[in-house]
Amino acid sequence: MTVPTSPQAVDKVLELPSGKTATIFKSKGFNIRQAQKLSGDDTSLYMNALMAQLVQIDGNFLVMEDYDQMDGTDYMAIRAAVSENFTPLVSKT
Repeated sequence: MTVPTSPQAVDKVLELPSGKTATIFKSKGFNIRQAQKLSGDDTSLYMNALMAQLVQIDGNFLVMEDYDQMDGTDYMAIRAAVSENFTPLVSKT
């Protein structure tokens, strides 16, 4: 998997239910494109591919398959935090 080598700004840091620390970086178009490429036709892999590029757990990036073995409460906390940035904006009129 390709992880961008240029430093990205930290979006948020959260303590996971397991006590580990997740650092979530701001995304770039490159990250979204890479996640689409890595997940291919299997849309269920998209979030894992995106999280693998944007999240460090205790200072380390994981490969997307590692998220399948992660404790469910940690996984959902990370997924929710990453998803917040991709919720469509609704115009208030």
